[in-house]
Amino acid sequence: MHLLMPKDNTWKKFLKDEVMDEFSIKKSQITSPDGLPILEIDEKTPLRKSYLGLALDILPETQTIPAGSIGEQSSLIVNLLKKSNISQTAYQVFSISNKYGVVTSGRSELLSQKLAKNLRKEGIKRGKFHFKDCPLIKACIYPDRSIKISVLDKVKRQEYDHLLSPFPGGYTTITDDKQAPSRAFKKLVEAQLVLGNEIKEDETLVDLGACPGGWSYVALNQGAQVTSIDRSPLREDLMPKVNFSAEDAFKFMTEDGFDWVVSDIICTPERILELIETWATPQKCKNFVFTIKFKGSDSYDILQSFKKKLHSLDYDCILRQLNVNKNEVMVMGTRI
Repeated sequence: MHLLMPKDNTWKKFLKDEVMDEFSIKKSQITSPDGLPILEIDEKTPLRKSYLGLALDILPETQTIPAGSIGEQSSLIVNLLKKSNISQTAYQVFSISNKYGVVTSGRSELLSQKLAKNLRKEGIKRGKFHFKDCPLIKACIYPDRSIKISVLDKVKRQEYDHLLSPFPGGYTTITDDKQAPSRAFKKLVEAQLVLGNEIKEDETLVDLGACPGGWSYVALNQGAQVTSIDRSPLREDLMPKVNFSAEDAFKFMTEDGFDWVVSDIICTPERILELIETWATPQKCKNFVFTIKFKGSDSYDILQSFKKKLHSLDYDCILRQLNVNKNEVMVMGTRI
């Protein structure tokens, strides 16, 4: 069984529609136990070669660990790893509930601590999530205290990597910054964490549709050389720090490429496909991060066009709704 994590119960319906469309399966093949913000689908569904824009995280090919004491459950998890000959692993433990969604405190925190202790006793080292050769455990505690656990060895880890969140259940909190021009800065911060690649000092970055400057602000704080494109100027204090050009973001192009091309511009999803075609298809950037914005709830089927496009690119790509997104999905990639 695969577990899929929508942002919350509101998004469960739309994720279910996406899964049905993506894999041509029936609605009856997708269940949501006890109304939890989670979808269960048959393991035969070929997630490995897919993108799921409305799933924050997945737990592929899960096994069930029955309810029991924390010590008993931890021992069973360790035994699973030993049977798989896993000597190093990254791991995430969280609980799921109707009221709170994903929870990493309480029982899940105690199980995580016990698991860490038992793994050390067995000589199983803890690895880092973004090291793609590192096996991975994702464990979700249900309200009845049973556990659905996904144990991914090196091979499976790489096959599912573009669907896996570095955060338990896909949930995280981005710290507020009162100095930022807008709350939108959080999208670029979270996108870097999900991508596993950060904007580095002296890298070049172009921010398309930059006003009022939230994403340019993030890049400047990380030491990048920022070019900001918009018909309207950025916040006054940012203008001397960027190379600003007052022009149409969709018409901007240079002979030289950039390390990063990013955009949080308000436009139709079709225009973001144009940006991918302009910048990623000819590999005019090493990394890209774009926000796909939707109006209403009847246009998510265009995500299929994005999936087709991403399969054609020589980039490691991610298509995913983030915690900080509203009616939006992020599309991002790092050149292979």
